Amino acid sequence: MDGPTLRAAGWQLTTEHSASSYALAVLVAPDGEAVGAGELVSVQPDGTLSQDLSGLLYTGAQLRELLEEAEAEDPFGDGGEAE
Repeated sequence: MDGPTLRAAGWQLTTEHSASSYALAVLVAPDGEAVGAGELVSVQPDGTLSQDLSGLLYTGAQLRELLEEAEAEDPFGDGGEAE
């Protein structure tokens, strides 16, 4: 799993979610729900959220780290091409 795949599936780090406080970004799943660092989620290989346990299990902290790495490498999510 990698950050760009998660991003493409709709995962995001944002301060625009109601679970965010003190301007700290929260991890938000494609279904719009915030995911805490210790929560386990099932993710399909294409990055989509699995409603059953058919995907791989990740903690919120693991997914956050993957997204943070992707944002550091490509902050605009455009493959490195600034507009």
